Parts: sequence; C-alpha cells; structure tokens
Amino acid sequence: NRRMAAADDGRSAEADEDEDERKHFAQVLRAFDFYRPHAHARLDHIEANYERLPTDLRALLGTESKIRDLRQAVEENGRVIDAILEPHEIFEEDHGGDGMHAQVLHERQVATGAGETRSARDARQRMHVPSGHVPPPLLSDMDKVKSTLKQFVRDWSAEGEEERQAAYGPVLADLERLFPTPAGGRTHEGTDAPSNCPPRGDVRVLVPGAGLGRLAWEVAKRGFTSQGNEFSYHMLLASNWVLNVAPVAHVGRFRLFPYIHQSINVRSIRDQVRPVDVPDVDPSQLPEEANFSMCAGDFLAIYGGQAEQWDAIVTVFFIDTAHDVTEYLRIIYNALKPGGVWLNLGPLLYHYAEMAHEASVELTWEEVRVVIGALGFAIEAEEWVRCTYAGNRMSMLHNVYDCVHTVCRKPS
Repeated sequence: NRRMAAADDGRSAEADEDEDERKHFAQVLRAFDFYRPHAHARLDHIEANYERLPTDLRALLGTESKIRDLRQAVEENGRVIDAILEPHEIFEEDHGGDGMHAQVLHERQVATGAGETRSARDARQRMHVPSGHVPPPLLSDMDKVKSTLKQFVRDWSAEGEEERQAAYGPVLADLERLFPTPAGGRTHEGTDAPSNCPPRGDVRVLVPGAGLGRLAWEVAKRGFTSQGNEFSYHMLLASNWVLNVAPVAHVGRFRLFPYIHQSINVRSIRDQVRPVDVPDVDPSQLPEEANFSMCAGDFLAIYGGQAEQWDAIVTVFFIDTAHDVTEYLRIIYNALKPGGVWLNLGPLLYHYAEMAHEASVELTWEEVRVVIGALGFAIEAEEWVRCTYAGNRMSMLHNVYDCVHTVCRKPS
C-alpha cells in the first residue's frame, strides 16, 4: 500500500508540474498577445507628457506625427507577433474555449486602419481589469517580449552581422579548425582532409542557450550534427517561427521596428523608428546532409544525465545564466566524449546576482578557471574579445562586454 501511495504521489507531482508548465506557457503566450495594448499604453503616457508642452512647441517638434509613426510601428511589430502566435491557436480547442490560452487568442482582431487594432484599443481600456478576469501580464514578461524583438536583430538580420561576427565568429572558426573535414572529405581550401578527421556529419555539437537558433543553425550549415537547447518559452516561440513556420521564399520579407521602445539616449526619431528586415538568410537552406534540431527545456534537467555524448559543446553568453556556474561546468565536462572540446565565449554577468530569493554562485574568471582545471579540462587557448549583446548601433549608450574566449579539451 505504501508503494502504491508513493506511486500516486509521484504521478500527482508530475501532474502538478505539467500543470505549472502549461500555466507558464499560457502566461508567455498572453504576454506576446498583449504586446499591442502594452505598447500603446506606454505611448499614451508619452503623449500625455508631450501635452504638457505649449501648443506651438508641440507643433514645432512634430510630436503628433512622431506618436503616429510610433503607433504604426507598434502595429507592424504586432503583425509579426500574430504570425509567431498563429501556430499556437490550437490551444483554443485544447481548453474548450474557456482556458487562459483561449481567452487571449479570442481577443485578437483585424486592424482597423487607424494605426491601432480594435483589440489593442479595447484591451488598453481594460488595463485595470475587473475582479474575475485574467490580469495583464507582468511588466517583466512584457520586457521579455520586447527583448525578443531585439534578439531577432542579433540573430536574423543584416544589421546584426557585426555583432554575430564578434560573438559567434570565434567559436565557429574554432569548430572549423578543430574539425576540418566538411561533407565530402575535403577541406574548405580544397585539399584532402587528414585521414583521422571524421566527416562533419559524424561530429555531434551541442549549443546550450541557443536563443533564436542562429548559432546552432550556423553550426549545422557547416555540416555538423547540431542541436540547440533553449529554456525560455519567449525564445522558443520566436525560434520555432523563424526556423520552421515563417514562409521564407523571400529573404527579409518581415519588417520589425525593434527600437521604438527605447525613448532615452536616442539621436533622432529616424533612428527610433528605423526598420529591420528579417530573416537575412533563408533558414531552410541547409546542406542535404545537415542534421539540425532544437531541444526545449532546462539544460541541467536534459543534459545532466548524459555521459560522453557530444564531440563539442559551444556556449556563447551562456555559463553566467546558471544559479551555480560550477554545475554547468560539471555537466559540460561529463557530456563530452573523451577528447571532446568545449568552446566558450562570454562575460560573467550572473543573471541571478542581486535577486533576493535566488541562489547565485558568483565566481571571478580566475576562480572559474580553477574549477575548469580541477574538472580535468586542458585549456588550449584563451583570449579576450569585446562584444555587445542585442545592442542598438545608433544608440547614444552602448554596453560592451570584455568576453573571455576559451578552447578547453577533455582528456582522451
């Protein structure tokens, strides 16, 4: 009886976990769907502040046309978000039309042509939701939606090329140098590959913290078997759309306005409303032999039990997302095959630092280096690289990281 009770408890805990996961996914969907009313409400506030200015000064500055342009840009962003959410409208049926997903998705309406959708106006007027209704998403959730828009610039636009070259370029060059055999058995220089080099299709590469998937895609494009891993539903929704759903017959067919939410350190309204076209390449155009996948879930939970499965693990702006960076390092070491390589580039921002109720082990780079050596890694290369992250090249303020770039090998 005790065994049966324990089994029931286990099933109950698993059911609770699944329900929590469903609610979280619903919360993320709702945040995306609430983008328009959230953005228009912010513009209401900006417009109200402009109205404090004298009428003649407002006319001189052109504040009315500025707000109109910003509202139109919100609608353009909203159309892309609609496309991201469209594959998930199945939840209307899954929950019988009365679940949280259904409540969000039924609110969507076609544009009225007045620079704002009816649903956006209606929802904006309901910002203070009466008791018994689902409240608006948290501001932190809305910040993640806006951050996802900027992530499109980093991963899937021509404007993000310079940033990608700085952050992704070094580790991709490492991979090509360490595994010089592309499919077909010849190097990129056209010479015969060394006899002991495996075909790249046999080289398994893991990319944790894959974001919108560009780095993992670039790895696959070079002929490797590539798997990206991502935990954030915000990123997973967007990466699923750009990699699998978006019709990409024409490169750059989707237009985003990722900078309209930055109202400080702006040089001009032209910079604020400048568009960015995505994607800059057709994500479906991979070599026939390419093996590319994205795995959703927590890095610790998914890969913590994997031993000697990967020839290379590539981490860019990732290891500092851990509660305990030493856990990440241990799992990376264990998941690598003997002789496998870990390629890392990034800062030590430590995402949970200064969060009162979150554990955060914050080591210096010297201390991280000690742990790397204690695990058994040999550091074959180490350098410092300056990088930005999802930056706005036209902003008056730039955050630049001095990133450490290392090549570490597990003993054979």
